[in-house]
Amino acid sequence: MRMFIDTEFNEYKGALISLALVADDGREWYGVRFCDDPGWWVDEHVMPHLKHEPQRDTDLRGSLATFLAGLDSVHIVSDWPGDIAHFCNFFEYRPGERIGPDCMTFEVRRDLPDTAITSALPHNALEDARAVARCHPKWDDPVQVTCWCGKSEVPYHKAVTCDECSNMVCDTCEVRKACLAKEEAAK
Repeated sequence: MRMFIDTEFNEYKGALISLALVADDGREWYGVRFCDDPGWWVDEHVMPHLKHEPQRDTDLRGSLATFLAGLDSVHIVSDWPGDIAHFCNFFEYRPGERIGPDCMTFEVRRDLPDTAITSALPHNALEDARAVARCHPKWDDPVQVTCWCGKSEVPYHKAVTCDECSNMVCDTCEVRKACLAKEEAAK
C-alpha cells in the first residue's frame, strides 16, 4: 500500500506536533500531539490550522496501529526528509517496540510542488499530505498540478509560479495574464 505523509513540528527539527497519512485507496489518518510551548512561527502558522484536539501519544499510537493493521507492507512518500524522521521516531515508542507492518519503505521526492502553494490549508498536516498525494505521479505519469484558475491540469514542469501573486498557474491562465499586464504597466 502506498501512503503519503506530512508532519508539522515545533520549529526546525523540533518536537512533532501533527502527523497525517493519506493512502492510495483514499483512507486517511490524522493525529495531533500536545504542544505547550510553540515557537513564534509555529504559533502563528501551524497551531491555528490543526483542526483537531491534541491527544496523548499512547492514544495516537493505538489509533495509528489500528489504521495500519492488516497491511503487510507500506511504501511512504514524502516531500521532506524531516517528515520521515518524525514518523519513524513516533513509530518506535520504546526499545525494541514499534507499531505498524513488517515491511516499510520510504521515498522522499524533491520534484513535488511546494505544499505551501498546492495545499488547501498550508501547514495542516492532513491537507498537506492530501496535496502531496494529488501531486505525486501515479507511478510513471508526469506530475500534474491544478492551475490556480481551477480550469486546467498542467504538467508540473510546464506550470509557472506567478511572480506577482505567487500562485501556480498555467501559461494561458487569466490570473497570470492580469499579473503580467500589471508588471508591464509598472515598468
